[in-house]
Amino acid sequence: MKNPIISPFVEELKHQSSLMEQQNLLLKKLVAHLTSSNKDALDTYLSVGQAAKILKCSRSNVRKLILQKKLEAFKLNNHSQSRYLIPRESIEQFLKKKQFVV
Repeated sequence: MKNPIISPFVEELKHQSSLMEQQNLLLKKLVAHLTSSNKDALDTYLSVGQAAKILKCSRSNVRKLILQKKLEAFKLNNHSQSRYLIPRESIEQFLKKKQFVV
């Protein structure tokens, strides 16, 4: 018999566990990609600061673009901080689209 008081907590723990598994899978894929010998990994992904310099805007504007889904990015959580890795391709695509906006 399910306990009505504990059950929501158990469900939330299951949900959080599932989210953590998804994040771990994404991180494993990212690490595999970064360590591949096919590309220069340091040149493939950029920080928010590096993207801001290329886009000639502030770092907060880059974060807004990420949240608005105008820039693709991988979010890395580090306890109290969140960091983003932005594929260079995403910035190039954004700049191409931006040229055609009137």
